[in-house]
Parts: sequence; C-alpha cells; structure tokens
Amino acid sequence: MPMPADGAVWGALLGACKIYKNAEVGEEAFEHIVELEPSNVGYYMFMSNIYTDMAQLDGVARVRAMMRDRGLKKEPGCSYVEHKGRVHLFMANDHSHPQTKRIYQLVIRLEQMVKKSGVRESGAAEGFVRKSAEQPLVGFHSEKLAVAFGLLNTEAGSEIVVIKNLRVCGDCHSFLKSVSAIAGRAFLVRDASRFHRFERGVCSCKDYW
Repeated sequence: MPMPADGAVWGALLGACKIYKNAEVGEEAFEHIVELEPSNVGYYMFMSNIYTDMAQLDGVARVRAMMRDRGLKKEPGCSYVEHKGRVHLFMANDHSHPQTKRIYQLVIRLEQMVKKSGVRESGAAEGFVRKSAEQPLVGFHSEKLAVAFGLLNTEAGSEIVVIKNLRVCGDCHSFLKSVSAIAGRAFLVRDASRFHRFERGVCSCKDYW
C-alpha cells in the first residue's frame, strides 16, 4: 500500500483470519490494531474468538488479561424489534418481556427443528448443526429472542427486521439461516458490522462478516 494501514485495514485482515482460522497472521494484525485503536473492545473479542476456534486457551487467557489490565469490558449484547409503534428490546437470557414464556418455548422448538433438519453448513459455520446436536442449549442470545418475538407477532410472509448492537456470533448466524428455511420467512438483521438478509437458508453476506 502507498500509505500506512489504519485500524480498519488491519481489522479487515483480522476478520479474515477468524473466517479462515489463521491465528498466526491474526496475531500480527492484532498487534497493529491495539496500537492504533487500543480501546476498541471488538478487536480484542475477535482475537479471543480466533484463539477459541483454534482451541488455544492460553491465547484466550492472554487477551482477557490484556482487557482486564486496560479496564476494557465487552458491551452487553442487545437486539430490538419495532412492532406496532413500540420498540421491543431483548438482552441475552432476558426474561423481562411480557411474552417471555412463549418466546423461549419457540426458540427451544426452533433449536430442536434445526437439529432434526440435519442442515449442513459450509465455510466458517461448518459443523454448527452437528455440534448443536451434541451439546445442550446453554444460552439465549438476544437476536434469537428478537426473531422469535417477530415470528410470534407478525404476519406470515412479512420480513422481520432486527437491530443488534454487536456483531452476530457464528452460532446465531447459522441458526438464523436454518430458521429462515424452516419457517419460510426472511430476516433482516443489522449488526455492528453490516446488514444480513437471511432467506431460504442463506445469508446475503455469504458467511463473510
């Protein structure tokens, strides 16, 4: 490049390293990013997730220690849906909504349907359905709750729009792709990185986000 790379350029490289599970190049990109944008928590989480995907727990511990030493904390994830002039906000494992029972019942049922469907993923999400079948349901991320609310309260055929403050995680991304096929609905999700349009089992980002 004819000019020095900024945080966005190194961040793009770090994102690619997560997709392709390349911790070595990711570490180089991360070193540059933390010099340029030392308080951007998202990049720390990216590097931690790369180490997690590579089963390098010592790397995860180093990143968490670095965040702790610098007084950085991950922002709580939240998602919201607008319906009939009202904003419905959801946090991870949130039980404050009046329709909580129905929402959680639907999410659990959808999880079971995804597991039974045997849909195979490709790219960064490969193996998600297989892993889900082997592991118990351990959490309810906000985008799952928001989509379930939309399915319960909107007409068939209409698009469900969800806004999320953080990047959609890999598991939820795979889940939403599968549910869009199972339910025959389209979901438009705006996360911290981009717009994702889930429809008929695929996402508009083509698994690059």
